[in-house]
Amino acid sequence: MHSSMLTTHLKIFLAFLISTFVLCVLNFIAQIALIFIDIISRWESTSALTIVLWIVTGVFGAIFTESAAGLFINKNQISYRLIHTPVLFVSLAAILLAVFLMVQGEFIADPSEFTLLFSNGIVFISYFIGSAGFAFLARKL
Repeated sequence: MHSSMLTTHLKIFLAFLISTFVLCVLNFIAQIALIFIDIISRWESTSALTIVLWIVTGVFGAIFTESAAGLFINKNQISYRLIHTPVLFVSLAAILLAVFLMVQGEFIADPSEFTLLFSNGIVFISYFIGSAGFAFLARKL
């Protein structure tokens, strides 16, 4: 692979990491809000709600990677295909890693338990399914 293309992909990876970090913080705040809503309304959030929240967070992670990549790459060189190809491959690798670690018993496997990205396998997989799904679709645009 050409060194400038490798550098570009590394910059996109950095943009994806930044987007993931920011969105995980926002997701954590949203989870705290859901906990207070649960307490006040006595409405119990479900595991499905947690999974959907993380899938949507993953979609936004892929979307915000485009903006974050603009900080590192000349905006005239950015295309959907360029940005979302590395996001797709990183997301697929992360899903495979999570499945492997869950089989080994290294991840929590219940989404209703504390749901930080790096402590819960189902949450981890949900986030990267969202980012991989959007990256796959965006590459076709």
